[in-house]
Amino acid sequence: MKSLKKISDLSDKFEIKLKSFGQNAPIVSQEGTTELFFDNASNQAKFSVAAQDAVKNILMNYWNKNEKPSSFDMKINAVAGKGAGIILNVTPPMLKGSVLSVLDKVFKNIVGMSIVEKQRIADKKAKSGGGSGTLNVASLEIGD
Repeated sequence: MKSLKKISDLSDKFEIKLKSFGQNAPIVSQEGTTELFFDNASNQAKFSVAAQDAVKNILMNYWNKNEKPSSFDMKINAVAGKGAGIILNVTPPMLKGSVLSVLDKVFKNIVGMSIVEKQRIADKKAKSGGGSGTLNVASLEIGD
């Protein structure tokens, strides 16, 4: 019984110390990857739909001319303390410039600035502690 009493007393002391720590802990706020790039989840959702619709024309034109598959895949990445970036894969690579141009126009319409401008801002904020990892934003595959 003495052992049980000691454990109980130790538990009570630990609980008191834990409560004390919680009251003195600093409040931490971290912007997630979505907020760093799109300001909110609604803008990200709008961009995803509009981007797929806009890029579809480029990919379909390529398919119609060459009868070869084409695709794009866009992700955003922000890691707290490290930085942020955009990952864009386009197949075939020769379409990347056209796809990026269309994505930038869609992005500007929704967010109000270019992808490059927003990426610079997101990178600074991620290095200061924002970001929550990699998110799939939009993708589309035509053919095969």
